[in-house]
Amino acid sequence: MIFQLRMMHTMIYVMLFMVVAMAARKCRNRRMLSYAHQTLHRHQIRSLNLDKMVFESDRQSLVNCRMDRRTFAKLCHLVKTVRGLKETRNMSVEEMVVNFFHIIGHHTKNRVNKRQVVRSGETISKQFHAIQKSVLRLHLLLFKKDVPIGDNSTDSR
Repeated sequence: MIFQLRMMHTMIYVMLFMVVAMAARKCRNRRMLSYAHQTLHRHQIRSLNLDKMVFESDRQSLVNCRMDRRTFAKLCHLVKTVRGLKETRNMSVEEMVVNFFHIIGHHTKNRVNKRQVVRSGETISKQFHAIQKSVLRLHLLLFKKDVPIGDNSTDSR
């Protein structure tokens, strides 16, 4: 009889341990899912923000980046092909260019842009400087070269 009671106590402790272990595991899994959901949520916000700022219409693109969608696409292509700038695991080239021209065009600080695009200030600063270097190195392609006016010009200006 005493042996059976001890056996029952041991089985109860083992079952109690298993229940506690399963509950702890369930809590860990729930935590992991919530982090994945937050990451997905941030990605959706960034994607919607980029679409709204540039790809919605030419008017929105002019307001946010000070250029139309065609010019924006050409500049992104130049930055990618000529300067060889590649997207990082965190940010696409299009998003970098949008942030750069939004900061330049509206004279905003990183802190304001950080909140709008749901990025860290360090990421925005690094990508801003990368695009700035690329655009400055494209000056030979982007700026029109002066052509001297000849003596036999008939233009009235």
